[in-house]
Amino acid sequence: MSIFQPYDIRGRYPKEINEDIVKDIAQRFVEMIERREKNKDIIISRDNRLSSPELAKAARDAITEFGYNVIDIGMVPISLFYFSMRKFRAPGIMITASHNPPDYNGIKPCWSDTMAFSQAEIQELSKKPKPRKVEQKGVVREEDVLQDYINYLRDRFSFTKSLKVVFDTGNGSVGPTLKAVMDSFGHDYKILFEEPDGSYPNHMPDPTKPENMKRLREVVLEGGADMGVGFDGDGDRSVFVDEKGNVILGDRILIIFAKQMLKESPGEKIIYDIRSTMALEGEIKKCGGIPIVSKAGRIFLREKLNKENGILAGETTSHFFFRENGGYDEGIFAALKMMEIIGTAGKLSELDSQIPRYFSSPDMRLRCKNKDEVVEKVKEYFEKNPKVKKIITIDGVKIIFENGWALVRRSNTEEMINIRAEAKTKGALDEIEDLIMKQVEKVMVK
Repeated sequence: MSIFQPYDIRGRYPKEINEDIVKDIAQRFVEMIERREKNKDIIISRDNRLSSPELAKAARDAITEFGYNVIDIGMVPISLFYFSMRKFRAPGIMITASHNPPDYNGIKPCWSDTMAFSQAEIQELSKKPKPRKVEQKGVVREEDVLQDYINYLRDRFSFTKSLKVVFDTGNGSVGPTLKAVMDSFGHDYKILFEEPDGSYPNHMPDPTKPENMKRLREVVLEGGADMGVGFDGDGDRSVFVDEKGNVILGDRILIIFAKQMLKESPGEKIIYDIRSTMALEGEIKKCGGIPIVSKAGRIFLREKLNKENGILAGETTSHFFFRENGGYDEGIFAALKMMEIIGTAGKLSELDSQIPRYFSSPDMRLRCKNKDEVVEKVKEYFEKNPKVKKIITIDGVKIIFENGWALVRRSNTEEMINIRAEAKTKGALDEIEDLIMKQVEKVMVK
């Protein structure tokens, strides 16, 4: 499988991604940047994976060889990476593999407006750079932006009362920054697995997996905390736990954010991904907002947020994008936003209980060699089905019935199809799943 994936660059170190490959990518990045940007500075940051220091060095050396300067902000969460790009108005590269296992690493390339590279731009990075001679190499300067970031957050958040919060940073890169931020606000807090350790000895840095949230849930209950928050390796995702120790799914958290924000800004647009619960559209409309559906994937949500000038976007995988914060996904900001909300609106479990709860299937991932054909044939069949109210085709095919929906999507990176369904009753869910699977199995080649 290619390391040049739809949303970023990622692979196993050193077999699939290594210093030589990073050097080529970094110099190709310079070639692309100079066609569009005037700034001769490029931000470099990294997560805490064991291979990240050497890969970051390779990127630094490659960029300066091509005559560009490097602003090195060191080992930081993605919060500081995005913040630095806004502060210095410079494009950037972050060496990170986010929530992947320890032997992976990768690159997140961004333009100076903090927009991630598109799928086509990622593919362009796979081309070999052209050799060049420069009169003067670029220089490297190190910058510490932590205090500026803390000041930025303190200007934006105010809390009506002190909260008790437990965080799990999973030995990723978030811990030290989060500690400094929380110390500045004076809340009663605890950070589990705070120390960055690229071997991830306690659990993988993926809070969307239930097994990785087990200890956080226990500590929230044991300590009587108001809430818990789990972060992934580089901190672009935040998964929330209520005071009863329950993990709340990303689409429901988006509803909680949206309802509170629409109280202050009615009529605003809320962007959500196509996999989200059907409760979301109704709850947003009820609060005077305008729900807008997006293709799944953080890049697509960010693009839709910008295009529609939405106030908020979010997806089921717990990426949250706030217009007031530059429109990018960073978990520390989302955590503070939720703390601000529960400080005034009440317990997180109570806010969640106000949202309709339906029956849903777990994501089904099926091996499939003819994934495009499956999606097309399913669409053709249900276009003729009188039980279908609506079909959405922005990302696979979403079939909407009177009492529920089903989604059949092709994987962007594997020979797989993804199937998900939701309904108002268990009986309706079973019926929808049966209808969908019969059509999929008719066409699917394993």
